[in-house]
Amino acid sequence: MEGTANTRNTTISSITTTPTTTTTKTTRRRKDYSYQQHPQYQQDKRFGEKYENLLLEEFNKNEYKDEPLKKFVYENSWFDFRNSKDCNELKTRRCFSHTYYTLWVGANKIRQAEKKKHGLKYRFFFIFKDKTMYWDFQPNPEGDNADIFYYFGKGGRKDRGCQEDCEVAYIFTENFKEYSKLNCSADC
Repeated sequence: MEGTANTRNTTISSITTTPTTTTTKTTRRRKDYSYQQHPQYQQDKRFGEKYENLLLEEFNKNEYKDEPLKKFVYENSWFDFRNSKDCNELKTRRCFSHTYYTLWVGANKIRQAEKKKHGLKYRFFFIFKDKTMYWDFQPNPEGDNADIFYYFGKGGRKDRGCQEDCEVAYIFTENFKEYSKLNCSADC
């Protein structure tokens, strides 16, 4: 499930999360990538890559024509596009922009943005069935009663031949802004 539907009333003190612990092991277990051979994974990958290319073209025609964005060239990079000022991540979702009040991305992406390396601006784009939305990354404010932009938890999916669980960041969609009318309704 993508996120949680309905309304939001969330502050830092109202979120219960499980702290992560680090342990040292003498042997390193190799990650199983066999799910990447599953037909649903292959279909999802083609779906995502198609919209990465379409959005990159739109970016570079409009907002980034002075300094075009480039795709990261290596597999499993934290973000999809980058230039000297911006780092952008794209997620294509087979739902409408108003379906859920949170959407998740890998926690590693938010943790990377929290570091604010090299003074880059981090943006998260979501292509939905009705439009493209974005969120300019903002770190959560300090204080227990502050409204937050995201929180960490467990997430994943199990429709691609195995249980894909990982730590994720749930981003509140009320902070999203419309970017364009580009949508994925033809492929959903």
